[in-house]
Amino acid sequence: MDSGDEKSAAHWGELMSKTSMEKGAKGAIIHGVIRDTEEIIKHEFPVFACYHSPLTAVYRYNIIDFNNPIMIGEVKINLGDYVFEDIDGVVCIPKEIIDDVINQAEKVKEKEDIVRGELSAGKNIRDLFEKHKVF
Repeated sequence: MDSGDEKSAAHWGELMSKTSMEKGAKGAIIHGVIRDTEEIIKHEFPVFACYHSPLTAVYRYNIIDFNNPIMIGEVKINLGDYVFEDIDGVVCIPKEIIDDVINQAEKVKEKEDIVRGELSAGKNIRDLFEKHKVF
């Protein structure tokens, strides 16, 4: 969800999370404000947002469209793109390049596994970086 530049009221909360879960959603990414964070956490529904506010968006904000491409920062997200999130953040991968990205990510993970093992064996991280170009 892209809320534009509006930052005063929450665009997402517990009730939106609950209904989304019941309809099969696995999480939400809100380029805007959320509230009811403790309740959302209790539902174990991951929501990523920019801000928190106790204010409801009712009478403060209008939904104008659904299922259209959105911009979050400089990233355009289209229907069908792959969006992954974890505690470190969110990444969007255009559907046209998903196979290439997965292949490259698997190669990086393989290198990181090698480096992890070599670090456990006492090798120097700087030397390992020069050799494998990961850290």
